[in-house]
Amino acid sequence: MGGTGGEGFECRSKLPGASARVRFTGPCQGRTVTWDLHLRTLADYREERAAAGAAVRGSLRAFLEVHPGTGVRPWRALVALDLPHIDLPAVRKTVIMLRNWRRLGPGRHEWGPPVE
Repeated sequence: MGGTGGEGFECRSKLPGASARVRFTGPCQGRTVTWDLHLRTLADYREERAAAGAAVRGSLRAFLEVHPGTGVRPWRALVALDLPHIDLPAVRKTVIMLRNWRRLGPGRHEWGPPVE
């Protein structure tokens, strides 16, 4: 495990790997919320969708999906990046990105070039 205490997040997965589960607090829509982050490689996301019978056709771009929390349920974020694996530096950068993203709200946000 990694990234606890002074870094302000708890990584609940063994790193490096194809994905990681991370919990942290950060701002969103003018208040501080608790986030449950599922950080994945694009290849891992594609493979999981294919195994579920919902293959992703064509190319994908890096993306973030935000699902708002309600009451005591934390906000959820799914981030898929074009990386060979998820490691501690990728987790750190993603947590920083989410904490610094102005006007972050529910929905899907994509960026970067398409990846086959």
